[in-house]
Amino acid sequence: MKETIKFLVQGSQPHPYELSFEFNKGILTAYCSCPAGINGMYCKHRLQIFLGNSDGIVSANSSEVSMVGDWLKHSSLNGFFSDLLEAERVLEIAKNELTLKKKQFSKALLGRML
Repeated sequence: MKETIKFLVQGSQPHPYELSFEFNKGILTAYCSCPAGINGMYCKHRLQIFLGNSDGIVSANSSEVSMVGDWLKHSSLNGFFSDLLEAERVLEIAKNELTLKKKQFSKALLGRML
């Protein structure tokens, strides 16, 4: 049985973006009317819903965010989502390491770490 949940999310434009999540036999699809979503790209609005974050939802059904999370756990997307979160975690560690190395290099350029 196909199930659908739709949200209105306030983004950077004056009018809210329309998000639609459909779950059918273990297949979860998600669409967003933001420019990235329309072009089939990564969309922070869908990601926020998948993360269980209802911030920005202006429709009266923010309580349904948890249902989308349940669908995700039981869908073919769950592995991809886990991989994405892990890649973001690794990237954050790398960014912090890069910042530290830049500071150390700058200090060394001034003769402060030699």
